Order: sequence, then C-alpha cells, then structure tokens
Amino acid sequence: MKVQKRGLLFFIVFTYSLTHLLTYSLTAAVKVIPVVDLQLLSGQYFYDGSANNLAGNMFFNVTPAIKLNEKFSIIPGLTTQYKATKQIEDLAGGGTLFQDVLDGNLSSRFIYKLFDNLKLKLDTSYKLEYRRETKDESIADGLFDYKKVSYGFETEYAISKQYSARIGADRFTIKFPNYESLESGTTAAAAGLSRELAGSNVLDTKNISGSAGATAKLPFDITLDADCIYIKKDFDDQPIVLLTGSLSSEQREDKVYIGNLGLIAPVLKKDKLKIIAVCNGMYTVTNSDQNHYDARKTTFIENYYDYTSKYYNPAVTFLFGTKPYAVTASYGLEDKKYKDRPVQDENGTYDLERKIWSETQNTTVSFIYPVSKGFKLKASTTYLWERSNMGYEELYKYKYNTANYLMGFSYEY
Repeated sequence: MKVQKRGLLFFIVFTYSLTHLLTYSLTAAVKVIPVVDLQLLSGQYFYDGSANNLAGNMFFNVTPAIKLNEKFSIIPGLTTQYKATKQIEDLAGGGTLFQDVLDGNLSSRFIYKLFDNLKLKLDTSYKLEYRRETKDESIADGLFDYKKVSYGFETEYAISKQYSARIGADRFTIKFPNYESLESGTTAAAAGLSRELAGSNVLDTKNISGSAGATAKLPFDITLDADCIYIKKDFDDQPIVLLTGSLSSEQREDKVYIGNLGLIAPVLKKDKLKIIAVCNGMYTVTNSDQNHYDARKTTFIENYYDYTSKYYNPAVTFLFGTKPYAVTASYGLEDKKYKDRPVQDENGTYDLERKIWSETQNTTVSFIYPVSKGFKLKASTTYLWERSNMGYEELYKYKYNTANYLMGFSYEY
C-alpha cells in the first residue's frame, strides 16, 4: 500500500509540475502539435459457435506534443476505450471470458534533449480497467478490475542516422481492489483447489522492470527493431504453497524474461500500389517460486506457474491508389508450454508424465478507406482458435474458438 501511495503521489506531483511548467512557458515560443484519434466501431461476436447481439467498441486518444524549446518537450496523454465484444484473457494459466472491458489511462512524458544524439525520457501513468465477466455485473465491481500506477525513464542514443540504442527502467504497482471479497466465496476457494488465490490481495504486485533495445535502418528501407525486457514481480499477499498443502510465511515472486524482434520491409513501391511486410516475434520465459496443492486430488505441483511462450505475428499491408486505402492481412501464432504443470483429464485426474501445452492461432483482415482529411472508414474481421492437451476445463477454458467482425469510422487530427 505504501508503494502504491508513493507511486500515485509521484504521478500527481510530476503531472502537476509539468502542467505548471507548461503554463509558465506559454509566454515563450511554444509549439503545440495536437494529436487526436477517435474510433467508433460496431459489430458482432461469436464464441464457440454461438452468436451474440450487435455490440460497439470505442477508442479515444489525445496526445498533444508540446515543444517548449529546442531541448524540452512534453507529451501528456489521455486514452480511454470500451470493448463490448467478448474476449478471452489468460490470467492464471487458462482462459477467462469477459463480457466487456472499459479502461482509461492518463500519462505524461517529459523529453529532455541532452545532446543532439542523446535524449532522456521520463514517463508516468495511471490506469484504471474495469472487466465484467457477466452481464448483470456492475461496472467497477468486477473480480478482475485493476488499477496500475507506473513511472520510469528511458535514455535513447542515436549512434548514427541508421542506428540507435536505448535503455530504460520502470517501477509499477498493480492492484485488484475487488478480488478478495469475491474470490473468498467461490467454490474453488472453499474446496481448497486454489489456496494461493484465496487470500487477501493475492493478485496485487509491486514490479520493477529493465529494458534494452536497438533500432537499425538497413538497406532497401528495411527497419529492424529488437528489445529485451526483465520484470520482477513481488506479490503483496500470496504465500508460497508447501508440499504439505500448508502456506509458507514467504510471498510469491515471479521473474519474467522477454525478447522482442520486429522487422518492417517495403516489398513494392509504385505510384498506386505499395506493399509493406511486417513480422514480429516474441519469446517469453516466466519463472515463479509458487507451487500448487489440489486438495481434492491430494496432489502437489511444484513450479505451477512456470512456462515458456513463443509468439509469431507476420502481416502484410497493401496500399492502393493515391489517397490511399489499405488492406491488411495478419496471422498470429502462440505456442505455450508449462514446465511442471501436469495434464488433467475431463474428470480432473492428473497424468504426471505429461505437461500442459496450448496453441493459439488467429487471423485478421482489415480494410481502411480514407473519406476526407482525417476521416476514415474501417472494417475488420478476426478468427481465433485455441487448442490444448488439457482436458479439465471446470475453472478455465483451454480449448475454444472465437470470431468477430467490426465496422465503423475513425477520425485523426
């Protein structure tokens, strides 16, 4: 709680200081570049073959770039979005279905140009997200609603016009204010099936992260971007489960290692036809000291949350005409393997020799047509399917398919 208050206090003081500095500097030659993005989309969602009523998605973002002088710039930001199309999220090693999501994010970025080729960036943000699992659930009463306070820095060094490097660090806290009261009454907690998830503030974490990355502009206008990220998660109140099924006085700690690699390549450049290929890849390793004890099956599972994940996301965009209008097709593939979590059959019986794996694939086709300056029509369709060798799905979904289509407009200024 103290860390969260310090983070929120830092955010308030930092944002106020930037606002005060901006007000003071308005008497000087300040340049403001307004950036506004509004998207309103409506469509239908399909889950495991069942269709839902028409629903809408909304996205709004304003991030003006304010240049105070040649060395100082500020980029405040306000983002809010509402997704009424159902979606699956992996929160505890299985898919949880949410009816809709509403979130808002307030941020500030302060950029100081130390030298022509060296920039220092300070960031702070405060985010609220509301997730409803059922339609009769009130907004702000969801089990997995959370708030996040973060602050950090990044230093970017331009080695040359073609190459740049960056390093950064962040500290952030994540709080689930509703989780304790609702989880404590669930069947899973009462049966002792999720002992590590049945206490107070069991999902709340204090986190620190460090990152390093580089960008290279290669021949033929190819851009290569690489990042490596380290995250350490300290759980506020999630005791480690022991072999006997009892709880330790020590709290859970996770370490996450992420590697990202992205490539953007123009394939064709004609007056009325351009083709751009994009390929992104991500490799994730999660190491946790948390175990799990299934009281119903009297089974102890060590390193229950350890897994590795590989994600690939190639895409190609076609730009037609002089305006132009765009058609994008993308494909995503995630392969996740748990280190020590054994497979269960439909009745929950464990096969200790086999470990859980899951594979998620998705395809998306989108269309953007510019009507006038800043105003665009948009349409997209997505199909996603997940398969797994896990047979037990009483608590979480491991095998499902979803689809949706969305149509609407966006306005950018």
